[in-house]
Amino acid sequence: MIRFRCVAFRVLAGFLVLGGLPVEAGRALAQEAERGANAAELADRFSDRVAQALHLDESRAERLRSTLQRSREERQDLAARRRSLFSELAQVARGDRVDQERVAQLLDEVLRTQVLEAEINVDEQRRLSEFMAPLERARLLWLRQRFLQQARQRGQEGRRNNQIPRDRRPPPAAEQRTVPDRTPPRP
Repeated sequence: MIRFRCVAFRVLAGFLVLGGLPVEAGRALAQEAERGANAAELADRFSDRVAQALHLDESRAERLRSTLQRSREERQDLAARRRSLFSELAQVARGDRVDQERVAQLLDEVLRTQVLEAEINVDEQRRLSEFMAPLERARLLWLRQRFLQQARQRGQEGRRNNQIPRDRRPPPAAEQRTVPDRTPPRP
């Protein structure tokens, strides 16, 4: 089902690009679809690794997959909401006259998303406890932490080796804005 959504999203993004949306918007949609497809593939691989590492039988492995998928989808929705809030916060803060009330509302919403994320984690653990022992759930958390750490390292290595797509790379040093050093000279 996830793969169907990713393919459908790619087709939609392609249709919108061909249908006259600005190329940048179509490209952003295509990149989002690609990230979604990659995230789904990573999640599937992670679920398979955990099931194998914990020696889960097929029925428990399937319950693990569905539980992790549900939590991942909830986290993705929450992350999209958080990105939207930060984007709006940046827009509000750009103006000459900052609407302090709106900034406060947006910050409250950001904090609510953090609480909701914690609730998603608690709910996930509750659902996992229905078919996994506490030690298995602890190993799952450890494996997830290790998996995320390895993914971050691969991302850093890719950036170092210039394997990140050009539109996601930071600008070269010559194009970066520099902040003048305002520290007084030492005597």
